[in-house]
Amino acid sequence: MLPSSVKILFTSQTEKAELWLPLLRRALPQDELVAAPDTSVEIALVATPPAGTFQKLGRPRLVQSLWMGVEKLLADPTYPRGVPLARLVDPGMVAAMSETVIAHVLDWHRHLYRYRLQQRARQWHRMEQRMACDRTVGLLGLGELGGDAARKLLALGFNVAGWSRRPKDLPGVRSFTDLTAMLARDATAEEVNGAFEQTAASSLAGVLHYSTDPLVSRDIIGEPASCVFDSGLTQAVGSLVKVFGWYDNEWGYTCRLADLTAIVGAQL
Repeated sequence: MLPSSVKILFTSQTEKAELWLPLLRRALPQDELVAAPDTSVEIALVATPPAGTFQKLGRPRLVQSLWMGVEKLLADPTYPRGVPLARLVDPGMVAAMSETVIAHVLDWHRHLYRYRLQQRARQWHRMEQRMACDRTVGLLGLGELGGDAARKLLALGFNVAGWSRRPKDLPGVRSFTDLTAMLARDATAEEVNGAFEQTAASSLAGVLHYSTDPLVSRDIIGEPASCVFDSGLTQAVGSLVKVFGWYDNEWGYTCRLADLTAIVGAQL
């Protein structure tokens, strides 16, 4: 049981302490809120904490992430072993992310980005329009954010497929935990790997990375490619093959947004 007054650390390189601390002090007047880590801290509220934060903490009773993703915290070798880590599940954040996903999907589905370019050029050319049910939207990740976006895209009539590390049961969503495919002919694992290696060095260079090293999730943090192909896990039996890939769902996605921005910018 925690004492009546608790020492709580707020630390972040991205979230502004001058915004958070006054609100936290108002909500928790009996507790001591601090911005510098030390061994007397009992609870740590963190979002991209500065390097060395956990080494200065000792063993707090709880670390609370201000974000949903905790992969980078878990990958930090200085994170105190055995200390509970909680992540934030914010309904407002979930709703906002789904709105953003829907906005971008509809922008492409209805060709709105092309009509904006036409409008600026004082042109008009009617684009072919399909029904939502004619398109399939793929989601990498079906957790709190991805699952909510998947349900809302389904409600708009899109076909939705999603990949996740663990099996998910979302009605109407085709869910995958790995990729298994039936080829037109028999193939060996070496042939499949060779095709991926060639593609990673040519048409998908920078988007697909080919790896021969044994990989764990920590190796992928900060990886800019959308997929790191794990050649050591490829399986092939006749024409049935199974392949595995890794990705950083934050940085890889951000890099593809940057690529898309460059493409759109080149058309302006």
